[in-house]
Amino acid sequence: MPKLISPLPSLSENQRIVALPILLLSLLFFPVKVFPFSPQPDSAPSFFTAISDMDGKIPLYWFKPGINPEEKIFDDGTKELQFYVSDQWYENCAAEKFFSPSTPFLLLKSKVFISYQGKSGDTLYDATDPFYVTINKDDHGKPGLPLSEPVYAKASENGSSEGEWVEIEHNLLITEDTFWVVFHWLKETSTSPLIGADNSTVHRSSFWGWKKDGYWQWNQWNFNLMIRCLTLSNDLQTSLLPDGYNLYRGDSSNFSISTESFLKYFPADSFYCLDDQVTNGKGYYYKLTSLYSGQESDTSNEVQATPRLGAFLQSDLDSLEVLLPSGQKKEEYLQLSNPGGLPLDYNIEFELSFDDSTKGTDSYGYYWSDNLTRKSLSYEWMDISQRGMLINSAADKDKVYGPIPLSFPFPFYGNLYDSLWILTNGVLSFYPWELRFVNQPLPWAQGYFRLTAPLWSNLTLNQNSKIYLFQSSDSIVVSFVDLKHFKTGALFTFQVILTKPGSIDFQYEKLSQSNDTATVGIQNEDGTSALLISYNQDYLRDSLRISINPPFLQVSPMKGKINPGENQTIKLTFDSYFLWQGLFKGKLKVFSQDKNHSLNPLSLPVVLNVDTTTSVQNTPEQIPVAFELGQNYPNPFNPLTTIPFKAGSRKLGAGSLTRTTLKIYNVLGQLVKTLVDEEKSPGNYQVIWDGKDQRGNEVSSGIYFYQLKAGNYKETRKMSLLR
Repeated sequence: MPKLISPLPSLSENQRIVALPILLLSLLFFPVKVFPFSPQPDSAPSFFTAISDMDGKIPLYWFKPGINPEEKIFDDGTKELQFYVSDQWYENCAAEKFFSPSTPFLLLKSKVFISYQGKSGDTLYDATDPFYVTINKDDHGKPGLPLSEPVYAKASENGSSEGEWVEIEHNLLITEDTFWVVFHWLKETSTSPLIGADNSTVHRSSFWGWKKDGYWQWNQWNFNLMIRCLTLSNDLQTSLLPDGYNLYRGDSSNFSISTESFLKYFPADSFYCLDDQVTNGKGYYYKLTSLYSGQESDTSNEVQATPRLGAFLQSDLDSLEVLLPSGQKKEEYLQLSNPGGLPLDYNIEFELSFDDSTKGTDSYGYYWSDNLTRKSLSYEWMDISQRGMLINSAADKDKVYGPIPLSFPFPFYGNLYDSLWILTNGVLSFYPWELRFVNQPLPWAQGYFRLTAPLWSNLTLNQNSKIYLFQSSDSIVVSFVDLKHFKTGALFTFQVILTKPGSIDFQYEKLSQSNDTATVGIQNEDGTSALLISYNQDYLRDSLRISINPPFLQVSPMKGKINPGENQTIKLTFDSYFLWQGLFKGKLKVFSQDKNHSLNPLSLPVVLNVDTTTSVQNTPEQIPVAFELGQNYPNPFNPLTTIPFKAGSRKLGAGSLTRTTLKIYNVLGQLVKTLVDEEKSPGNYQVIWDGKDQRGNEVSSGIYFYQLKAGNYKETRKMSLLR
């Protein structure tokens, strides 16, 4: 029975006698139009939902009765080819981007066309293999974080000869205007289903990707995948026009509609309510009815939601200062905690503060300079044509060389890599990428990743082009000689120098034409951090040297999740290898968010105090009985090197203090710097030279001599500084 929402007040018997004839007369002259809605299910709101996990409130959304869903389509409806997963199994997926002009909206279903026809001779596909679909946010033009849990499905093989549409139910409220439907193949299955596609290039929002080593790598595909979706929004037309809505709330499921459970009335153009009279951690139940001519429809679907306190981010440190000798490492620890009520995702960036000679840093802490800005950074081409290995042959064109085993693991953005790929478009990578001739600005979230780009452009080889590789125990040099620009014909000769501690140098010997269509820089393993030096600028020139140094602080892990009531220990590794004596400042910035909002970032000031004097602790058995000057390491070096020496004596009275000096001289015999001038007891020592003279100025590249004097002992050794 329909329910009256405005019953007549109680009347006395006399009043009822008078009112009855009046009511009968009104019915004769003003007949009532009865609204035929009950028990039609579409007379109630089309869909009703409540949002959990909000702090101190519960948002509720509903949609008008009787509206039909809208199907969003980008394919032409005819399968002309099929998209198949790579036979190199990682975590493979395909995705289609959708847009809704009206928000919020309800995603009812997604649809995927599963092809019954595999590629000719392909034994790796099976149309009935399971798959799953997620709905993801948009992240700068590529699929971002999932908005939903995975929904699993598979084809039934009851479709047409070409394939069938498989529907996946979501019923997901989306408040952003752009979203992705992401199709995932299952790595556990030995075969895989194939997605239908057409050859239309109008939409161009189809992507394919794989997840390797924990990171997604997305690539645009030039065809439209046959992925569709059904959406519901209040902009759509309907023949059912209610006068308003009644909202009811209860403390348990299947609660009764009554005056006690009535919460609020809403006019016909309202589709949202924020219930802020709630308690965190308590569950609430809601029902909604439509009103027609004073009567209520059946109730909508019942919904339940629980409000919860949001996430909080706390740190056990407000700031951190570390004292460390030059050329040394030290570990400290930071404790992050989440005393809130929701899981927290965090991401840490390191912001460096350097002098004017530093031209830029990235969020990981890499920083760069060039010999135009830092005069002590000299250009010195390393000719490896005689001692290096020739990588290419005269017939090579547009090629990727690799994997090339490295003589030492090279540290790059916190990871160690033992193999290298050399690409003829002026790129080195620690991953086997295909050639991409059109250069992009960095960071570039669609690849290349693990990228070192001395001159990424549309380069190719001619008959005189050479690529050489030279490796030693502490350095790797790759020289590109006379690579030709595909369009202009200009020739370029440049090289990359990688060192064991992690520095990267680019040197440019000959640029027959200035090139303003090149990218110079480096990028990490997932495109979230990059050091962009130049993009399509007339910057590169002959005899230019660019030096890139790794950060003095490495953070691990840089991102992660902290559940409510838990904490995360962050390891901070300070490294003064590339630094000189002095104070070096930076900031750790911790960005975080829970499922509902972004938190205020934490900023942790960091200071590294570098001292160049280092002593070595000795047990009695290790105390030397003779003076000895060791060979510096590394050698050649830039800008720091360690000089070891021993102090001791076999003479009577050994163990007493001995006046000891250690001095640096240039090739003219002129004193450059005194490193040690004091009384030394017997023991093992090491001293760091930072490549500076007595006045603190950086000295130029070249040969230097260091001399140890102690009593009657004197010894001199040679070392090379390469800037």
